[in-house]
Amino acid sequence: MGWVTDVYSQRPIRSLGYNLGLTLTGRTGRTGAPPALPLERREEPSEVDVSEPWSLGMAYSYSGGYAGLESWSSTQTANGVAHFGLTPNWRLDYSASLDITGRQLVTQRFGLTRDLHCWQATFTRVFVVGGEAEYYFRIGVKEQKEIYLERGTRIGSLGGIQ
Repeated sequence: MGWVTDVYSQRPIRSLGYNLGLTLTGRTGRTGAPPALPLERREEPSEVDVSEPWSLGMAYSYSGGYAGLESWSSTQTANGVAHFGLTPNWRLDYSASLDITGRQLVTQRFGLTRDLHCWQATFTRVFVVGGEAEYYFRIGVKEQKEIYLERGTRIGSLGGIQ
């Protein structure tokens, strides 16, 4: 939570912002980090833990303030992420970002991961409102991160070679 004040102004609180988050995880006795919320576009991790049975994450952000002499304006966003281990080797991922102020679903991301013993394959499909749908596919050796093949709307390489 953060805010900016000006005690000499008619409106002493100039801006206010806060974030709330909740993560729920079904554990298999292993410890690990909670799922990353899609608060911004991030690179996909090269290896996904398919052994986690499920996890859900939610986040809410509020930001508001005065812009000069205008009235108070604010922005509210909500983000959610869900991971489900369908089988010991298959994992389904979903994430979404919602602009509460504009009452619009901004992005959705669907992902499917398959653990292939020493390999791992991932397919992701992203839908952005007002933009083109994107896809990303990657298959790589788990123990040799530099050996992989990836294809997608914006990328295509073989082991890091464009």
